[in-house]
Amino acid sequence: MKAKGRRLGEFICADARTAVLLHGSTGSGAMWRDLAKSLRGCFEVLAPDLVGYGKAAPWPGGTGFGLEREAEAIAPLLPDGDARFHLVGYSYGGAVALSMALARPDRVASLTLIEPVAFSLLRGPGSGDALAEIEAASSAFNATLRLGDVERAVGQFVDYWSGAGAWKALPEALRDEARRVAAKITLDYEATLSDPTRIEDCARLHVPTLVMVGGKGPEPTRRIATLVAGALPNSRYEVVAEADHKLPFTHAALLKQTVRRFLGCC
Repeated sequence: MKAKGRRLGEFICADARTAVLLHGSTGSGAMWRDLAKSLRGCFEVLAPDLVGYGKAAPWPGGTGFGLEREAEAIAPLLPDGDARFHLVGYSYGGAVALSMALARPDRVASLTLIEPVAFSLLRGPGSGDALAEIEAASSAFNATLRLGDVERAVGQFVDYWSGAGAWKALPEALRDEARRVAAKITLDYEATLSDPTRIEDCARLHVPTLVMVGGKGPEPTRRIATLVAGALPNSRYEVVAEADHKLPFTHAALLKQTVRRFLGCC
C-alpha cells in the first residue's frame, strides 16, 4: 500500500557511510535485520541494543536516567571523530534519535523518525488531550508494576501500543522478554515524559528528516509526528494510512523502500 502524507522535501545524501538504527521499548537491534540487510550495500549498518534490552546491560541506577544516557551508552559504537552518520529511530528509539540530533546536529547526516514517542513535545498548545492520554497510560503501567503484577502491567503496555488482544497473541518467548524488561519500560516512559525538549527546539534542527507514522496508531504518536514534521525546517512527512504503531513490522517492505529512497540507497 502506498504511503500518504504531506511531503515537505526530498533528500539524497552521499557524505555519510554509516547508518545507525535504534529500536523501540521491549525490542532489540534484531528488529532491524531486514532493513539492515537491505542497506548494507550502501552503508555500514549499526543496530545496537539500547540500555536493558537484548544483550545490553540493564541500567545500574544510582544516577538519573534520561535520553542522554541512552546516547552515552551507544556513543562508543558510533563512527570515530566527527564522521557523520544517518540516524533511524523507531518509537522510543525515535525519541532517542531526535535527542541525539538536537545535541549534535553536526554529526547527523539525516534523521528518520518512525512512530516517535518524544512525549515532551506534547507540552504545548493543542496537545493537551494527547499528553493526558500518554500520562494516563504511563501512570497505569507504573501503578500496576508497583503492585507486583508484572503480567498485567506488560499486558496493558502491549495492548495499548499494539491493539487489544495483542498481548495474548504474542509468542511466549516475546512475552517472557517483555516481562524481563518491565522495569526498563518505566525508565523509558520517565525519560520521554521528563525530557526538557520542546517543539520549538526542533525549529533549529536543519538536518534532513523523514517522519513516518501510522494513520491508525495512538493519538500521542500521531500528534507528535505532525508536530515534528511541521517544526523541522527540512522534513518529509509520510502517513501510512492503514498502519498503526506496529508499522515497521506490518509494512516492512514499504518502510524499507521509503528509507532506502530517502537515504539515496537505490
